[in-house]
Amino acid sequence: MGVTAIRRAARLALGTASALGLARFAYGLLVPAMREDLGWTLAEAGTVSTANGLGYLAGAVTTAAVVRRWGAAAAFRWGLAVTAVAL
Repeated sequence: MGVTAIRRAARLALGTASALGLARFAYGLLVPAMREDLGWTLAEAGTVSTANGLGYLAGAVTTAAVVRRWGAAAAFRWGLAVTAVAL
């Protein structure tokens, strides 16, 4: 494996790690502040959290098909763009 391939793999790994960290795991830290600011009950916060989990599951299930159809680079770029808009 050449240096270029190693650099490409490292960039892809770091991009994935940062995107997953922000998009997936920061949500739990934001729930208490969102609940307070938006006046949610525990049930409402739970419903939103469930929707978040289902969205994550849907993305995980469909990713392989998207990568096969449009390629890994395009899927990665679109995934980052959708994540940025959704935040």
